[in-house]
Amino acid sequence: MLVVTRVDENGAAYTVTNLDRGEGFKITKEKLYHPERDGEGLFYELTGPSRGMLGMIGNGGFATVRRSAGLDSLPAYHQQLYHYLGLGLQWTFLVKEIGTSNILFESLHDIKFHPVSMIKIALAIVALMLLDAACIQISEFYNYGYDGRSFEQLIYAMVVESEELASSNLLKYIQANGNKTRILNEWGLLDTLLKPRTTTVYNLTARLEGLFTHQFLNQDMSKYLLELMLIDTDNDPFYLGSITSLLPRLHFQLPTFNDHHMFLIPPPA
Repeated sequence: MLVVTRVDENGAAYTVTNLDRGEGFKITKEKLYHPERDGEGLFYELTGPSRGMLGMIGNGGFATVRRSAGLDSLPAYHQQLYHYLGLGLQWTFLVKEIGTSNILFESLHDIKFHPVSMIKIALAIVALMLLDAACIQISEFYNYGYDGRSFEQLIYAMVVESEELASSNLLKYIQANGNKTRILNEWGLLDTLLKPRTTTVYNLTARLEGLFTHQFLNQDMSKYLLELMLIDTDNDPFYLGSITSLLPRLHFQLPTFNDHHMFLIPPPA
């Protein structure tokens, strides 16, 4: 519920509410909308296509935006999957069909959080884009590098082995050769930061979908990164095993590069 507290001489409406824009919840005066300026105000910020916040239900604050169609507009698997989630925990989820707007399940998908090593995929995408812009081909990654290691070694260490030193070196390379914030904003990843590491599930999903659909990189660079992501590591069975034991009817499918489905969830019996 947002209460209009003032309307100015131009017809713009204002409210006082409690919002978190990355520094914790703060009580502020906010413009709700301007009658003659599309895209200005809190209404647009909460529901604009690049923000994806329609449906957020007041997590820790006063701002509440409810679905216009009520429970009938929830994603297809929302009620079923929520039954399996542990109570007392904050779950951030977004499951959607790649290449469409069909969302199967969502939970707090616009809450900013530390994505641990998944931020390294965004870092890798930006690094590969800069290498491509510098006309450095994949076959030449062994011949060029930064801070004593080739790009082949750095990218492998970061993506496959999750090495922090390699991530730090690649971030330094990016900072020296491009504006990472501008690049991420141009891709629509407005809530993703490489330093400090923060993102939302909405941005994380858009990043992975863009990688599969070659939105960010050409097909060869996309394939190179996806192949690195498919390399098995020692802890993969632990994490995937936890998911499949929780949802035994969920089946993972390794993607081909003509098939943009990472995994399939069969319909309920």
